[in-house]
Amino acid sequence: MSDSFIYGGFRGFDERKDEVSSSRKNLIIKVVIGILLFALLCEGVIYLFIMPTQVPVKVTFQNNESFTIQELYQLLSIVPGTSWFDFDGPQATAALLTHPAIESAIVEKKFPDTVNISIVERKPVAMTLMQIQDRLTPVAIDKDGVLFIPPDAGENVGVPLITGISMDNVRLGMRIHGAYRSLLEQLERIQTLPQKYLSAISEIHIAEKDYGGYDLILYPMYSQIRVLTDRSLDQRTLEYMMVVLDVVQKLNEDVSEIDLRYGSVSYRIR
Repeated sequence: MSDSFIYGGFRGFDERKDEVSSSRKNLIIKVVIGILLFALLCEGVIYLFIMPTQVPVKVTFQNNESFTIQELYQLLSIVPGTSWFDFDGPQATAALLTHPAIESAIVEKKFPDTVNISIVERKPVAMTLMQIQDRLTPVAIDKDGVLFIPPDAGENVGVPLITGISMDNVRLGMRIHGAYRSLLEQLERIQTLPQKYLSAISEIHIAEKDYGGYDLILYPMYSQIRVLTDRSLDQRTLEYMMVVLDVVQKLNEDVSEIDLRYGSVSYRIR
């Protein structure tokens, strides 16, 4: 009987021991879960409230073909250490558009610390000459007639020079007169062709008429003969010009000018 009593006592002790061990495990699990929840809470607070206000904003740029990152940062005038929260999107857009060579800009803030900026640069369809600070400076013209100086002027190979444009109070960022818009649109279409027609022309001079409108005087790159044509400039006109130039240069005459206006061909001898 005593043996049975002693056995039963040890069995109860083991059960109590298992209960204590189980309670301790549950407590440890609860403590670990609590620590993890607290860590997640802290991380959430840092992510939602501290990073946007304390961490310096990260700015990325897209479609900047001619502008360097440094040039764009200078336009934005970002104060070192500016946070995502303090970064002013509309102000950044306005700052970028102050440069005449930038046609449009989209500023997108991405929580919690990133700003993506996508810009569209103006594409030159022609060049002209402007008096800037007492210097005659090459200036680009885009399809909308806006005057600007590209960041990398060396890229404007094959873009024709236009002279004779009538302009008053010239400044960068302004648009030339709407009367020349059709010419710019024609030049843009010609530049999309696989043949590099415009590379054969060194200058396009706008000859204003006394009674309104204008004609064009084309100066071929490899000829001393200038070519007169009307304001319609397209692939057919340029191909016709090249054929006529080839024929005239084979003549034993000192031709100075070819006139392609009025549906006929005439030339002038020096």
